[in-house]
Amino acid sequence: MRRAADVLRRRTDISGRVRTVRSGAAVRPVADVADPDLITALRGLLPELKPYERWTPSSRAATLTAIAADGRFLAGEIDDATRLSSPPGRPQDWPVLLGSIGAAAWRLVAPSTPDADRIALAALLRTWIGRPFARPGAWRRGRASGAALAPLCAAGGTVLTGIVPSADGPVDPERTYPFVQRADAPEPDGATDVETVSTGDDASRLGRLLDLFEEHGPLRFAEDAVAVFAGRTGVRRAVAALVLDGLPRRRNHGSDLSTNFEAHDRMLRGKPYAASKLVGEEAEELSLRLGDAGRRRVLAPRSRPTPPSCGRTAGSPPPPGGWRTPWRSSSPPAHPWTRGRRPARTRPRPGHRDRRRPGRPRLVRPRRRRPALRRRRPGLARPRPRAGGAPSSRDAPPTATASTTTRTRRSPPRWCGR
Repeated sequence: MRRAADVLRRRTDISGRVRTVRSGAAVRPVADVADPDLITALRGLLPELKPYERWTPSSRAATLTAIAADGRFLAGEIDDATRLSSPPGRPQDWPVLLGSIGAAAWRLVAPSTPDADRIALAALLRTWIGRPFARPGAWRRGRASGAALAPLCAAGGTVLTGIVPSADGPVDPERTYPFVQRADAPEPDGATDVETVSTGDDASRLGRLLDLFEEHGPLRFAEDAVAVFAGRTGVRRAVAALVLDGLPRRRNHGSDLSTNFEAHDRMLRGKPYAASKLVGEEAEELSLRLGDAGRRRVLAPRSRPTPPSCGRTAGSPPPPGGWRTPWRSSSPPAHPWTRGRRPARTRPRPGHRDRRRPGRPRLVRPRRRRPALRRRRPGLARPRPRAGGAPSSRDAPPTATASTTTRTRRSPPRWCGR
């Protein structure tokens, strides 16, 4: 009976989705950008799933459709059935961009962003502008069970994100799901990983940015912008160039295709970064310590103002009040980037004074030199003299005698079987 009831419920849900799609009430995004293209543009900003949690992204605009549908549901324009029927596939975890959408905007106007990524990022920002979470307010996100979220979703103001009935089936009351709701809504019972995020007037900011981008094109920093950023934050020049370019990535930190690893290494070695192998490894180590939340915090700090214009040569970057904190919090004080040391291959002598920071000695541990090993060639050892001055007979070289040339038969060891 239980199996028959489940089949009947699924049949009813599928019939309702078919009626919604045929009626034309399903939500459509402002631009049709497939999920693989959007994931490539946001790589490093979205949370990296574990190998057993990954799935094949939809070949259609599932994430952009889910953002548009969830926003309209939170605004009270559509019902929950229409919201669930709109995405053509399982979307990505977009709620992590709440309060950090400026990171995607920074990548859009960065100098070295590929054109394909700019198209995907521009479509994301246009979809984000018309949603209620692009206006000033407070939102709560976390995870809760399906039984605790069902009455809140029916009342409105709470949405289950990252699932669609067409791919995940009906909501399981015992399974936990990610959710997004307004901060003044009642919190679900037994919710975990709860976080409250404040949003500003992103609609006007992003709209102005898109207009300036279409008029002037991407940003072009001054020649000394990288040096100024490196001097204020204490990072290397290649890392500073990566930050100003939006921390681009071509591979994940975990398991990924070997071609993506090679593409990422070529990007680090090429212009404008020109990072050596050692600097590239240190940059990856710092990026791994930051994590996706730290990278979003670096690219979208609260204190960063809206760029005055795109396309025109920008001068020195503003005082990195929001930039400096993530670097100092994620890097230990003795790290080479924050101490201004050189790579290990060109380490100075102990007690050397840094010309860039006069009066401040570098903390360099002196290297220990290993003593040279003296090897004696066979047959060149001098015979040890005896007390009377004549050499000993045992120190003399062996001579061919009958006893030395006769082959003797050795008995087998005791552990051999006989």
